[in-house]
Amino acid sequence: MKRLLVLLLLLPAALLYGQHPFPADTSFVPVPLRGFHSSPSAARGASNCLVAWESENTLLAARVSPDRHIVDVGPLELGEGNAPAVAACDSLYLVASTYHDNVRAARITAGGELLDSVPFAVSHGTGTAPAVGYSGSVFLVAWSDDDIRAARVMPDGTVLDTVDIVISAAADRQDFPDVSFDGTNWLVVWQDMRAGGYYDIYCARVTPAGEVLDPSGIAVSTAQYSQWYPAAGFDGTNHLIAWQDYRTTDFDVYAARVTPAGTVLDPDGITVADRAMYHRFPSVAFDGTNWLVAWERCSDGYDGIWATRVTTGGAVLDPEAIMVCPNGSSYNATVYDGADWLIVWQDTALFGTWLSPDGQVINPTPAAVAAELSDQKRPAAAWNGRHWLVTWFDEHYSLQDICAVLLDSSGTPHTSRLNLRADPWQSVAPDLDACGDRFLVVWEDDRQDDRQIWAARVEPDGTVLDSVGFPVTADTLGHQSPRVCSGDNQWLAVWNAPDLDGSVYGARVTPDGAVLDPQGIRINLGSEDRTLLPAIGSDGTDYLVAWIEARRVVCARVDRGGTVLDPVPIYLDSQTVAGGVAVLHNGRDYVVLWLSRSADTILGAIVSSEGIVLDPDWLALVDPDRRRYSLAAAVAGPDIILAWQQQGYGLCFARVDSSGTVTEQSRLVQTSTSDIAPHASPGPGDMVLLTWSTLTDSLLGRSCGVSRVWGLLPPYLGVSERLDRLLVRAGRLQARPNPFRTRLEVRPVPANGFTVHDRSGRLVARCTGGQWDGRDQRGHEVEAGVYFIRAAGRAPLSVIRTR
Repeated sequence: MKRLLVLLLLLPAALLYGQHPFPADTSFVPVPLRGFHSSPSAARGASNCLVAWESENTLLAARVSPDRHIVDVGPLELGEGNAPAVAACDSLYLVASTYHDNVRAARITAGGELLDSVPFAVSHGTGTAPAVGYSGSVFLVAWSDDDIRAARVMPDGTVLDTVDIVISAAADRQDFPDVSFDGTNWLVVWQDMRAGGYYDIYCARVTPAGEVLDPSGIAVSTAQYSQWYPAAGFDGTNHLIAWQDYRTTDFDVYAARVTPAGTVLDPDGITVADRAMYHRFPSVAFDGTNWLVAWERCSDGYDGIWATRVTTGGAVLDPEAIMVCPNGSSYNATVYDGADWLIVWQDTALFGTWLSPDGQVINPTPAAVAAELSDQKRPAAAWNGRHWLVTWFDEHYSLQDICAVLLDSSGTPHTSRLNLRADPWQSVAPDLDACGDRFLVVWEDDRQDDRQIWAARVEPDGTVLDSVGFPVTADTLGHQSPRVCSGDNQWLAVWNAPDLDGSVYGARVTPDGAVLDPQGIRINLGSEDRTLLPAIGSDGTDYLVAWIEARRVVCARVDRGGTVLDPVPIYLDSQTVAGGVAVLHNGRDYVVLWLSRSADTILGAIVSSEGIVLDPDWLALVDPDRRRYSLAAAVAGPDIILAWQQQGYGLCFARVDSSGTVTEQSRLVQTSTSDIAPHASPGPGDMVLLTWSTLTDSLLGRSCGVSRVWGLLPPYLGVSERLDRLLVRAGRLQARPNPFRTRLEVRPVPANGFTVHDRSGRLVARCTGGQWDGRDQRGHEVEAGVYFIRAAGRAPLSVIRTR
């Protein structure tokens, strides 16, 4: 029973430690959906607000929650249309729009389901600029067709009026209606040119049965010159109508209250805004106490969305007005979400700003309402003794940002997403390492119109010390592919400079952010060949830098003082290579790994800290049936974990012991994503965090549809492959099974037999054939543990005896 209890206590930990992939970043951070977005409209439903707008003749919509989150990151698409208008009932939203000069409508449930994939016709003739209101049982859709017309629509989509309701057929034109409901009747308001030459503001009441109570209309404002673009709402007692007014020969915003009986309480209008050259396109919303009137302001080239609160008695509470945002323009929509006002406005995309009932801007940084999720690409990770910092670059359209998140030892996010570098610059290819408990992240950055290497330090608690980053390179001559590694209380960042001289360069960075080599250290001193894809490792004091040069793997050591110790580089492979170079230090020597040119073989070599090539053929992992890409590697205790992308197969891994023998191999994740870019980072004990990027349809129950960074911690459970599929170069020993209990077979059989040694190098047994029975020279069974097989002309092979 006690043993069972222990197992039950350990089970959650075992599940946490990576048996299943987990998202490195669980946040849904929207980024602006680029393009031209205009004509927003908004309505409050039972749980969320719905914002609808047009984008290049396509109707889009997104729900926004009262806690100020964009529910539909990646908006709902409603088909073709223009000038949408929204109203809500408890279970759904009705979106009316214009399509080829006809008014159509579509319903969206409160849960975001589009009920009408093909919008249904509402008007029986032409119509533009629709408006919608809800009575508690039926919608009224009003529109302009020189006259003001309307039709009632049931929540089930039934259009009740087979003939359009004519609300106003006065002389000349009537345009841009809006609709408000007072609990008994609708009030429809519009701009009216019946007086000839200039527009006035008129309204009329319409019953839920479709009867027009004021067929001649009610004049709300007939001031001098024109009044346009009315907006209306109801506060429980009166309607408030706001409009754009030209009576002073500037564009001002005026308003008036109208009773449910149709009496205009403010025939001269309430001056809402008159302190600039242009105030236009007003919108209104009521919060249960006051009105908010918002509009576009333009004065001496100064654009923005402004607002003021107006009491139910008609008093303007903010005569100087509230700047909602400094750069919004054109039409805006205002809605009360149950806690705050939401003002939606257009700029480079469609944004939203929340205003509290006391007139305070809640989010000075606007939220993207027309939003999408960015692709997360090229992850990297490092462990600082307490946490992993996982970094990647976010890509949306042609923009890239550097982001990161802290994970604890179980893979659980310890912080929300960190932004290390954001718009308007393009930043890609991050790498990082920890020096003590502080991280340094390096990346390619084009903020000076060419590629530089920039960096930022991150504290153990996730604080970004360098909020705008700092340059590691002094010039802008196209530096790229940075890698970084910590040594003796400093970092060494390396990169290649194809636009300078094609060489590998490096620079040391101290924990306080000082760049010790701003002009760079040229590392490949003995060659004029162009270099690619540098990699770096450290023995704790000095560094080994490897790169591809003339399709060969080349390396050189750099000491902590920045001196290149190998002016004539060390060449590891005479055959051509494809890339994927990695450098590790296993506690004794450097391990350099790379992909062959055919990309079907992972090769490895051992280099001492003194720069001596100890074993040029330490590893040869071959699968002729599939090509490999994006090699990643990390030390895991006495072993090395390899991860790679395999063509048409997904993310794969292998465990290699100290002799270069593959002891495990499996496919971890099957994915069709073309560039998953795996990364391996050693952590506590023998743990290695694997990260990669793959297309993710949904995450945590939410629609996603972009590439996201995923992680996996040991044990790595996947689809195992038989080890006899792994071919080795001629001369490499293999042992099966390994670990073994009673008999071990060595292949190929050494011509002169082999010897067995323990960890101290002491001779244990001599074998003349290709087998060992686990006994010593005297015939006694040896203890369980690690032993080494040696044969003339061949590298040692480690094996494990179990009992």
